[in-house]
Amino acid sequence: TCYSTIFALASVAVALVWLHPLVTAPTWLALTSLLAIATTAYGLITRAWTLAICGQIFLAVSAVEFFRQAFDVKPEWFFPLAPIAALGIFSFAAVGWFTRKPDATKAVREPLLQLALAYRWIALLMSLVWIWDYVPERHLVWAYMAAGVVVFALALWRSNREALVATTVYVTASLTMLWWRDYLVMDVTWPNLFALLALFAMQQVLRRNATKMPLAESIHGAVAIIAGLSLWRFVTCWVPTADLFLTMAWAGFALVIFTAGMLLRERFYRWFGLFVLAASVGRVVAVDMWKAETIYRVLTIMALGVSLLLIGFVYNKFQDTIKKWL
Repeated sequence: TCYSTIFALASVAVALVWLHPLVTAPTWLALTSLLAIATTAYGLITRAWTLAICGQIFLAVSAVEFFRQAFDVKPEWFFPLAPIAALGIFSFAAVGWFTRKPDATKAVREPLLQLALAYRWIALLMSLVWIWDYVPERHLVWAYMAAGVVVFALALWRSNREALVATTVYVTASLTMLWWRDYLVMDVTWPNLFALLALFAMQQVLRRNATKMPLAESIHGAVAIIAGLSLWRFVTCWVPTADLFLTMAWAGFALVIFTAGMLLRERFYRWFGLFVLAASVGRVVAVDMWKAETIYRVLTIMALGVSLLLIGFVYNKFQDTIKKWL
């Protein structure tokens, strides 16, 4: 009714005006999240629906406060987790409620589920900002990827495609941090390498759970190519020099990727391995042949000739099988 709405709004307004001057900014961030949960829970238990709805005002204040403090105050790391947790609690509570109450009217069910969806994506955005604020810059790559792996596990467990999209967001943030450096010089560390390998692992897990989480072949190809290019660049930055050793590293990387494609029966890996091998051959002809000393030129040509002969022999002997694999 009109009176209950006025009472609920007045109660929320009084609480906001009264409490705000009494606490510090970080405490206010956490307190508004707790007030949102408490007010909504009380409204639902007592069937005071307008109070439960108005309790979302506390959550809105907490969300605004999160972004304001993230770029200004930057409180202790645990305070900003409060609104993220509150948004998650509201969202999953709504989904759980309507899962147990499938007979709920569509006029109530649909708006609340859409609101729960919005809460989840706001929480996702907040988590990206939180990681950016509180994780040292050099660890951002693996931190974002670790968050993606956790959400990926949830997506696989629940067969939830929305969680898979959220995984894509975290992975994109991780790869952006890896590539977004001066002259694309990646930070070559073991955690970053494991982060890239985790991307390959997730793609393979999805491949082997195609019945549970089907994906278009083009998506598998895109993930394989993006992961392959990132790892190729990582290997390039790992080699301390740009001479013949770089070409050898490329060739070794191509062999590893191609072999992985053979063992895993993943044609995109095999294609990418052949592409890197072709780039290695091109680099030998265009760069290394003219920079190396005579003895190294001879050895390079001999090694290249032997490699091509072996590839030709293998192709001629197993061409029918290779055509199927490629």
